[in-house]
Amino acid sequence: MAVTMSRRNHKDHEGYQRGVTLIEIVVAMGLLTLLMGLLWFLLGQFTGRGQLSVATGASRAIVQQQSRLAIRKLFHRLQEAIQILEPPVGKTAQHLIFRDVLNRTVRLQLDAANGQLVSERLVSGNYVGERELEQDNPMVKPIRVPFCESVHFTTLGPTAAFVTLTSADKHVADSFMSVIYLSNSRLTL
Repeated sequence: MAVTMSRRNHKDHEGYQRGVTLIEIVVAMGLLTLLMGLLWFLLGQFTGRGQLSVATGASRAIVQQQSRLAIRKLFHRLQEAIQILEPPVGKTAQHLIFRDVLNRTVRLQLDAANGQLVSERLVSGNYVGERELEQDNPMVKPIRVPFCESVHFTTLGPTAAFVTLTSADKHVADSFMSVIYLSNSRLTL
């Protein structure tokens, strides 16, 4: 009987010597990560950096949204074009001059004073903002991109342009790049 008792005590003792499972390690790491994140957040709130990061995150979201809208507007407007006039093929400039399907000469350029990319049309030898022309003709599709810090157009050919646009506000800056092909290039007049 003494022999069986010692075996029983030995089995009970074995249960306490088992190792740590992988699931237990993962749960412990998850809890530790959660506590560290909470501590980081609270530390940021007390030092004032938390408010800055929230403002920066909101600014980044607005700037990215404006940049995406800008690239989309540029994409659709340039697709309507039939030919790129300036800059010459292989050159880069801060403006882009093209002809649209109605054979009008349009210039896209940065209005640095207002921090926006605008479209202008050649009327009687002078470029006039399409925003002003929109009041007279609802068919005009002016481009006005706010938060624009810089823009560069590289002409890849008479029917393709590489566009780099940097949008920024006082907290963040974000750049977008795109190659835009003119879909109406076969309509060259």
